[in-house]
Amino acid sequence: MKYSDLRDAYDILCSAPIGESEAYVSRSTGVVYWYSSVAELGELPDDIEEGDDYLPLPDKAELGLGRTLALNFVAQHSPDHREDVFEFFRGPGAYSRFKGLLDRLGLLSSWYEYEELAIDEALKEWCYDNDLEFE
Repeated sequence: MKYSDLRDAYDILCSAPIGESEAYVSRSTGVVYWYSSVAELGELPDDIEEGDDYLPLPDKAELGLGRTLALNFVAQHSPDHREDVFEFFRGPGAYSRFKGLLDRLGLLSSWYEYEELAIDEALKEWCYDNDLEFE
């Protein structure tokens, strides 16, 4: 499987509202399939529900890339704001407020780099855990 295909499908999966996109990897062929009902793009195989060949891609929460990642970033880069960020994640609009804080602190680009590395690391570990090879 091409890692870039996996990453693209993951990005589509996580950019759409919950339940509006699906992404799978065929264990036998390594082909990555995805579909987004938001944009009506992509295509899933007809036999996606049959057997165990198709492995659903995990989302951000399943990979532990949500609140915990944000709190870890703040703990490393601006520990004085850890409580503020913790409070952000107790209600709606958390990421918007979190990114607003990072922007004010001049840390937004550092956050994006940190998040990208964490996503790649988590996806590669997921592949390893599921005996999926990528190039």
